[in-house]
Amino acid sequence: MKMAWGLDMEKYLLELVLAARGGPSGKGLKKKAWHSLDDAMKARYDRDMQDVQSLEMLSALESHITRVMEYTGDSCYACIERRTWNFPTTAFKTAYKVKKYLGLKTKLYYDDYNTITINAKSTAVCNMVKKLLNYGVTAVGVGFKSHFTSFSPSTQEQIQQASVLMKTVAACKQVDKCFRVTIWGYDDNYL
Repeated sequence: MKMAWGLDMEKYLLELVLAARGGPSGKGLKKKAWHSLDDAMKARYDRDMQDVQSLEMLSALESHITRVMEYTGDSCYACIERRTWNFPTTAFKTAYKVKKYLGLKTKLYYDDYNTITINAKSTAVCNMVKKLLNYGVTAVGVGFKSHFTSFSPSTQEQIQQASVLMKTVAACKQVDKCFRVTIWGYDDNYL
């Protein structure tokens, strides 16, 4: 799961667990990009990820979710992404438990890419949300990531991209429960 600052949540949790075991320092993990790790550290991650005990990972996950929710309160919109199919189910159940314990109204959303058409992945997402509902865990909504891009676009491609984006926003505005469109990589200088 990618955090708002671009750090992979599973790698973040693993590093917290390793730090607690006396491994690499847990300080400044939010700023530590995976690509900055050397090959030996990446190999250690791959090896250790197999060894981390589920209860340790769950404890780190619960601790992190609690800290985030205590800090953000009801203003938090928690978006959980897929890295493995079991991880978001566990993260949702944990976040739901923490929000109830803290008495918050945090809204939990699932967010993923390649789910804008009916395919194996979108069906798996639908099944996961049904499974969560059967557990009594409410997923308020599902986010659909789309990448509207062409590298070094021509003027015609830029016009086409603008049209696709306008249609996407217009479609969202027609659905009462579609409350947000997030755009990445757009520079405020063009506003």
